[in-house]
Amino acid sequence: MLFTSIANNEKLLGHTDLVESIILDNPAKGIQYRFTISEFRGRSYIGIREWYLDFEGEYAPTNNGVTMPYEMHTTSRLYGALADILSNAEILAEVIEESKNYQLED
Repeated sequence: MLFTSIANNEKLLGHTDLVESIILDNPAKGIQYRFTISEFRGRSYIGIREWYLDFEGEYAPTNNGVTMPYEMHTTSRLYGALADILSNAEILAEVIEESKNYQLED
C-alpha cells in the first residue's frame, strides 16, 4: 500500500516522507519493514527500514535499515539488483503470481 505519510521521523528538522510503502507487516512481533522515499535538508533518499510498535501503539523507525541517495544511478542499480535476484530465485513464479494481486493505491 502506498501512501503519503507524516511519520515519526519527521521529528527530525527538515525531514519529510514523500512516499512510504509497508513491504512486510508482522503484527505478532510488532514490526514492519518500510520502503520510503524521503527528503532531508533538500536532498532525496531511498530507505528500507525496520519499524517497531511502541508502547503508545504507534510504529517508530529503528536504526536497522539502509538509506541511500535517491538518484538515477542508485535507483537503477537497486532495480537491477532486485531484477537479478528475482530472475534467479526459486520462488519467481510465486512472486509473479503475488504481483498480480498487488495494486498501488493513490
